[in-house]
Formats: sequence, C-alpha cells, structure tokens
Amino acid sequence: MRSSSIPDWPKRHATLGLIAHYLYQWVDAEQAFRKAIELNPKYATAHGWYAVLLNLEGRIPEAYAETDRAYRLDPTSPVISHLVGLTRPYGSDFDGAVEAFKKTLETAPGYGVAHGSLGRAYAAQGKYTEAFAEYDQAPAGYSEHFRGVTYALAGRQGDARRILEEMEQRSKREYVSSAVRGLIWIALGEKDRGYALLGKACAERDWRLRDTKVDPAFGTLRAEPRFHEMLKCIHLE
Repeated sequence: MRSSSIPDWPKRHATLGLIAHYLYQWVDAEQAFRKAIELNPKYATAHGWYAVLLNLEGRIPEAYAETDRAYRLDPTSPVISHLVGLTRPYGSDFDGAVEAFKKTLETAPGYGVAHGSLGRAYAAQGKYTEAFAEYDQAPAGYSEHFRGVTYALAGRQGDARRILEEMEQRSKREYVSSAVRGLIWIALGEKDRGYALLGKACAERDWRLRDTKVDPAFGTLRAEPRFHEMLKCIHLE
C-alpha cells in the first residue's frame, strides 16, 4: 500500500473533535482530541484545539498547559501563537494575551484576526482607544461584534446602536448571527432583547456562544438565572 493512501488518523480525530465542540458536544470533542494526541503526541494543532475546549469548560490551568505544549511543538505557527493569546483572558491574564497577540503579528503581520483579538484584550483592560485602533486593522466580519460591545462599554451607545441597526438591515437579506446582536444588546443593558437573541442563537447552535461560561464580559451576569439557563442550553452546566 502506498503511504499516501494511509489515513492520517490523528488529523481525522482532531477534526471530529472540532466539529463536536462546535455542536456543543463537549464529551465527544474531548475524547476525539485526546485520541488524536494519543496517536501523535507531537501534533500541535490537536493540542491547540484541545486547549480551546478546556478553556471553554473553565479548566484554565489545563488549557494553559495544552497551549504551551502546542507552542513548543510549533513556535512559528501564527495560528498556534494566536491560540495562546485566546486562552489567556479567560484566566484574567490580559497582559499575557496582549503579549501573545503582538508576537503573532510580529511573526505574521498579515494575520488579521490577531488584530481583532488584540483589540478585544485591550477593551477588557479598559483601553478603548487602543482597542478601536486594532479593530480597524482586523477583518470586518471578525471584529464587528467586538466593536459593538466595546462601544457600549465605552459609553458610546449611539455607535453601538448604529452597528446593531446595520446588522438588523443586513439580516433581512443575509444571515447575521443572533449571538452577536444579543451580546451587544446585553452590553447596552437591554437584557430582555439580548437574552431573547441568545436563546435563538443557542437553538441555532451558534458557535459564538461557546465561551459564554468563561468570557470576562459575562462577569456581571453570572448571578442571573437566565444566564444559567443559557449555560444549560449549550451543555456547559
């Protein structure tokens, strides 16, 4: 049998894990990622994707350990260094996130999503001017809801509502995430509208709800019953 015809089982298991975690099937996702790592302990992508899953479940020290392993295995990958940054805010390590995203952009200046993620880290630190400067350099589709939430947090409610209005108009002719709109409404303090959209997003299996349990932006909501209903809907409680 030619070697090119032999299935790459670690990649297949990792891909299955990624699909499962986008469907909120956390147990299946973990089993698939662990199997991929068992078959190839040096497969950096599997470690990185597994780290994301651990993060979303609130298993922060384990997530850090997996991203560190992934980075040691493939330190030149912008995807991996970006994942290192993505794990840090959930442990309130915003400085670590900023450092990782800057390192990503130093090695891969064209990796635009890192600008959006860096902006989000700045926003969490209250550095709104720096956040908006990064959003301006990120792909519009990736940074739009970050920008809307940041406008609300910065007290620029008119700008946040303008983004929502643009989304509402687009939703009449194309798909616009209910989760994205819901998060901005909640940031504006209009929780009934926000939760209604988040409930719709959960029914749609919107992947943008994955980090609900650990995202610092939800810190003020964690005492609310509706927040925990949402966690149950995405199988994280």
